Order: sequence, then C-alpha cells, then structure tokens
Amino acid sequence: MNIIFSKYPLLSRAVCFVAIPIFVAVVVASSILEKSLPVIEGSIHSYHISNELTISRDKYSVPHIDSENKLDGYFALGFVHAQDRLWQMEMARRTAHGTLSEVLGIESLDSDIISRTMNLSGNAKDSWENLSESNRVILKKYTEGLNFGIGQLGVLPLEFLLLNYEPVEWMPIDSLAILQLMGLQLSNSLNNELMRTSLLQEYGVDATDALISTYPFVDSENENIELVGSSESIRRVIANRPYRPFIGSNAWVISKGLTSNGKSHLANDPHLTHTTPSFFYLAQLDFEGYSFRGATIPGLPFFALGTNGYITWGATTLMADDMDLFKETIHPHNKKMYLHDNAYQHMSARHESINIRNKLFQRKPEPFELEVLETGNGPIIFSETNAQMNTAYSLAWTGKYDSGRNFNSFLELNFSKDWNEFKASLSEFVGPAHNFLYTDGENIGSIAAGYFPIRPLGHGALPANGNNSTNSWKGRLPAEVWPQQYNPEQGYIISANHNILNEDYPHYISDRFSPDYRHDRIEQLLTKQIENGKKISPQDSLAYQLDTFNPLSTLFESSFNQLPEDKVIYREAVKILQSWDGDMSKDSVGATIFSHWLNEFTSLAIKDETFSTSKASPAKNTIQSILEHENYDIAYNLISNNGIFCQSQYTDSDIQSCEELVVSSFRNAIDRLKSKYGDISDRWQWGKTITASHPHFPFSKDEDSQALPGKREWVWSGLFSLKNRSQGSSETVNVAPPSQADISKYRQFYGAIFRQFHDGDNYLYRISTGQSGNILSDHYRNQLKIDTPFNSSSKNYHLLTIKPNYDY
Repeated sequence: MNIIFSKYPLLSRAVCFVAIPIFVAVVVASSILEKSLPVIEGSIHSYHISNELTISRDKYSVPHIDSENKLDGYFALGFVHAQDRLWQMEMARRTAHGTLSEVLGIESLDSDIISRTMNLSGNAKDSWENLSESNRVILKKYTEGLNFGIGQLGVLPLEFLLLNYEPVEWMPIDSLAILQLMGLQLSNSLNNELMRTSLLQEYGVDATDALISTYPFVDSENENIELVGSSESIRRVIANRPYRPFIGSNAWVISKGLTSNGKSHLANDPHLTHTTPSFFYLAQLDFEGYSFRGATIPGLPFFALGTNGYITWGATTLMADDMDLFKETIHPHNKKMYLHDNAYQHMSARHESINIRNKLFQRKPEPFELEVLETGNGPIIFSETNAQMNTAYSLAWTGKYDSGRNFNSFLELNFSKDWNEFKASLSEFVGPAHNFLYTDGENIGSIAAGYFPIRPLGHGALPANGNNSTNSWKGRLPAEVWPQQYNPEQGYIISANHNILNEDYPHYISDRFSPDYRHDRIEQLLTKQIENGKKISPQDSLAYQLDTFNPLSTLFESSFNQLPEDKVIYREAVKILQSWDGDMSKDSVGATIFSHWLNEFTSLAIKDETFSTSKASPAKNTIQSILEHENYDIAYNLISNNGIFCQSQYTDSDIQSCEELVVSSFRNAIDRLKSKYGDISDRWQWGKTITASHPHFPFSKDEDSQALPGKREWVWSGLFSLKNRSQGSSETVNVAPPSQADISKYRQFYGAIFRQFHDGDNYLYRISTGQSGNILSDHYRNQLKIDTPFNSSSKNYHLLTIKPNYDY
C-alpha cells in the first residue's frame, strides 16, 4: 500500500479523499432513499379497515386489490396512490389550491393567481357540501388510505428532500380541488376566444378564419365588441395555458355482429400532455361482485376510464365551448362597481394571500396580495381602468356549477350495470364535456355529456356585453337533448373530437371541433374490413390505434410537382416525396421532408414583415403561439386558395404568391435538414428527428417542459424527465404533434397517455411511462416503449396483505 502511495501520490489521495467518500455517500444515500419505495410484500395492519384485504402486483407493478367490501377497497386504492404517486398528487393539489409558490418560488405565481382567481378551492368546498352522503363516506375512506400510505413510507420521495419540505395531511377537499383543476386544464375555450378576438380586431374575419377557425366565423351579433387589454394583462390570464392544436382523443365501439368473437368491442386512447409520471395510474379493484380495471387518477377514488365487469366505457373530449368572456363597464370612481342593467352594482370581493418561497441567500418575499372581484357572470380576469378607460372582463366557466356533480357522476358511472344506468349516471355531469362511449359485450352506445350553457345571444365566439343581463347564461341544456346513439344501424360509433352533431341538431355546443381527419381515417380502416366481408378482430383495433398515415398528405400531392430541383439534394428530396406513401412512421424519410417543408411554409407565409415588426400586442402573441405548433391545416388552406397571407396586403416582402412561398420554403427546409443531418440518409428518418418529451414537474429543462406551469431551470433539471423516439403527427390516429417553438423544435409534448381495449373477454391497457412516480423504482419507465395495451396478469409477483388492527 505504501508503495502505491509513494508511486502515485496524487491519484492515491484523490481515491482516498474524493472517490471513496463520494462512493460511500452514494451508497448510504441510496440505502436511505430506497425506503421511499412502496411497501409491496408482507403484511401490515390498519385501524381503518374492517376486513383483511390483499394487494398483489404484476410485472408492471399494477396493483390488484381484492377486498370483501367497497370501503376497504377504496382505502386500499388511496394507499397505493400515495405509495406510488405522492409527489405527483402533492403538485396537483398545490396547483389546484394556488400554493405552488410556497414551495417553488416566484416562477409559479401566475399559476397560483389563476387557481385563486377561478376559486378552485372554494368550488371544491362547495362540492364537498353537495356530495351524496354515501360518496362522502367513500371519499373519506379513500383519504384515510392516502394518509395511511404516506405514513407507511419510510422516507419521503426524493423531490421532497430536494425542496426540503413535508406534505401536510391529505383532506377530502384536496381531492375535489384536483377534480376542479382537471376541468380547468381541459377547458380551452378561453384561449380560443382571446386568440380569435385579438386577431379579428387587428386583421379581420378572413385572416382570422384562415388561422384558427375550423368552422367559419358566424358570431355576427358580437362583431363590434373589441377586446381591450394590454398585452401583459392578457398574457397573465392565459399564462401556463398555451394555444393547443386540435389533438384530443380517439375512441370507437363496434357491434358484436361485426367482430371476430361475436362480442362488442371498445378501443380508446386519450391524448393529453405527456408527463413523468403519466397522468393516469392503472389499477384493478375487486369487491362485492364488481371487477374494476382501468385508468385511475392519483388523488381521486374512481376509475375515469375502464370496465367494472358489467360495462366498459371510454371517452373523448367533446371540444365544447364551456367558457365565455363578458365585457364589463367599471364605475369611473369605484373599481368595485360595474354597470348592470342601467345601474352600477357592487361586485363581490375576495382577498387571497399567496406565500412565496425565497430563493437561496435571498430574503423571503412578502406574500402576494390578490383581490378577486366577481360580477354575476364570473370573476374579473383582467381589466384596464384608468383616466381614459374603465373596462374589465369577467369569465363565465361551467366548472363553477360543479357542486359535486362530477364526483357523484363518476362514482355512479363506476357502479352502472347497463345502458340505462350509464345514461342516468351522466345526467348531472358538468365536465369538461366529453363524448362517453359504452359497450356491455352485447350493445354499443355513446352520449355527449356536460354542462352546455344556454346563450341568449351569439355563440360565445367573442366577448359578450356584460352590461345587460339578457346576455348572461340561462342555465344548461337538459340531458334529454344531449346527442346520443344506441346500437346504430352502421354497427359502430367513432369519436375523435370531430363534430358529432347531426346537421339538424338545434342546440349550440361548439364551433371549435377538431377537423374530421382522424375520424375519417378510423372509419376508412373499419369500413375497409367490413366491405371486404371480414370480421374486425382485436388485433385490427390495436393496429388502428397505432396508425400513422397522414390523411393530409394526399392533399399536397399537386404541390410536389411545383418543388424546385435545381440542386441534386432538392431533386432527391422531391423524388422521395413523390413516392412517399403518406405514412409518418419512424423509418420514413418522406415524413421528415414533408413536415419540415410545410412547417417552414407556414412560418414564411404568416411570420412576415407585418407580424415580425409590429409592436407587442395580443394579436402578435397569438400569431407567435400559432407558429409554435404544427399546422398542416393552415398550410393546406394557404396553398389551395393562394391564401390571404400570401397577398400583398399582409406582407412587405418581395414574395407575393403562395407558389413562390412553396418553392422558397422547400429550399429552406432541405437546406436546414442538410445542415443538421448531412446528406439524405437514414439520419433523416422521422423517428430520429422527433422526440417525445415526458417532463417531470418541476424538475425539467425548459425545452422539455413547454406545457407545464412555473417553469425554471433547477440544478436537477433533466434528472427526472423521460424521452423516447416517436412517430405520427398532429393529424394521424396515433397523434404526435411536434413543437415548432425555437426552444423545443420537434419535441412532442402531447400524445396517447393511456390506451385501453376490451373485446368482451379480455381487457388490455397501458400508460405512457410507468406506474411509479419514484425515480428509484424499476417501474418508473418500464411502459415507456410499449406501444400496444397489455393484459395485466393476475400472477402475484409481489403480495401485500393489510389486516384490521384487531388481528394484530
């Protein structure tokens, strides 16, 4: 040893005083942190249950809960949620209550302001007061399971240690606040209304329709209402709620006469923001004759999607218009009064104090004092009150009218045994509105459920005049008139966020449905089998979920002949496009060229001299937000109609036609691809140029966390997030829209976070990352590269027994 020290003195000291201590510290830290992993074997005791229950876990760590009664079963569900997803639940309840800034600092203030302004906590308290007594008991028992599960962790998950704080006891109100938060996050009407209005007032109807409207603008009653507000005031309103393209979800049910096993089938894959861990948590729960399988939401005791042994259900977002802005006139000398029916009335006022965590070595900031004012239409979300202007905007939102209805509906749905009970369970559902699909092995059906406001004037496309009470919402459409189908003649029902309404449907639901591309492609795949006299097998539906054919590709074929070939690489790229089959698969080079060309074209067509040099404005912010997303639909409208943004009135550039932009954008796209990947080769394959990002909140790099609130760089940024190669696009059945923002170019932030399939015999499912939210777990990422749903085996890889304490 002395010889080694004398021969290698510096190396020896480095090993002894640096390497070995670091190794020992890592080993000790790992052994401590392992105690944060869930209890999955052996037996434990609890005062909170009346009978012994078991929790077995399969190879994916999906818990199979077997209980003699439902209350013990919900206790066990709360237990596994806390054991596997504690940090995720903590962030969700803090986001809902508007207390993120207490632990994350000033960067989360905008998110807290929105939650406090929308009164998610207050709405949750109202929901608790209006829950049925039986559902209160269930939520209490689930909450007991959560707190018991937290107590069984030997050490809190790593995120708590890094931020140096401990969670407080979980309360039933926290779960209901999370349900409110879900509703707000899935409501995108406000963004659409702000964007549409800002574009209309600056660029007019034609330009606005070309940019964001799937359906023509028709709200003529409100055309003279202008959006008044500074760029900053509006930005704060929609902070953490970026513009999102039409991505939604897919679902279909097929009648037993068309399937290979003679039973009705259901397939469903909701598309939401990718996160680590996944938004959903897989579980199985058996008690009192029910056999639940499907997707649960950590923090809530019901199955959002799945089967109960009697029926199976799925859902897609209906894209309903569930928010409206109202322009309010404020008293010139009293900002707490507003004009209503020719008289000034007092607004209700609520004070909110938001605590903010200090940064290292800095003094703790004073709490942010927020005064929330509310008219009869809703809370004031931004205002301009000064010597020249006394205007404010209130926001009506359907979530305000929840009062426990969503929670009650989901639990009643969970216990439904047939179509009539299924319909009845959703009759009071508030939303956000969804199209729920149904099968029981024999029958198929669908019902569009939610709070659909009755608007006396217009369609809510623009801010309404709040001075007159006749413009306010007049209740909701009754359940009797909601769109629904039951065993339709064609033998299948498809829902892909498209317009499901018949042409003669008399009531307004929305004018912002997704385009029909995904619906039409799914129908094409189904009817091809049917027309060929073949039965639709489970393997067929599972393949349809992964379909990556881009229906828009055929719309651009005529443009392929206009592309330049004055360089060898251009000729080679054109040849690839002309022979391309439209498939956005991982190994496709044509998909890469197609995507880069059209995104470059859209950018050139829209981001012209007018937009790039004008002063900051809501309209400019809207344009920038649009350009940060893939927009094939806009590109097609421009190319096919020599669109409005190729005309001289909107550009100061020398390029005056879409034909010239087609050529110029193609050259730019190919030159950029060559600069990044070299000559055309396998490096140009679509799967090697697009990356699916699954950001962790809050420990993610900015380029990986486009859709998360309160972003900032942490020392540990990137340690917790996950990535994988992707395929598909914004309009394929397998949705994978790549970002076009400079900081996150070709990162995919949205996609199928859950897939389920039931053929009447077998139930299959999967989520996008893994069951565990603990980075040390083997199940943190083990579903990341699984494409198709799996059958969750009942084999006991691990078995935990929870016994009543009186047996101890």
